[in-house]
Amino acid sequence: LAGDRLSLTITECYVAFTNTLERSLHAAPTGTWQDVFTFVSVTPSTNWSDAIGAPPSTAFYRVRSEALP
Repeated sequence: LAGDRLSLTITECYVAFTNTLERSLHAAPTGTWQDVFTFVSVTPSTNWSDAIGAPPSTAFYRVRSEALP
């Protein structure tokens, strides 16, 4: 977190998989997760950043991965 930007490094991705970064404002129930970034891995890691509102709110992030058909 720097100023009004959140930056994440996403590692250990399987090459050629479709990955979706998801965000939730609550750490629990299924159904509260929203897709915020989707990418196909060409390397095992990538960076992602986004502008956040002030004041920053609490948010949780996870990555969902799927093999390409």
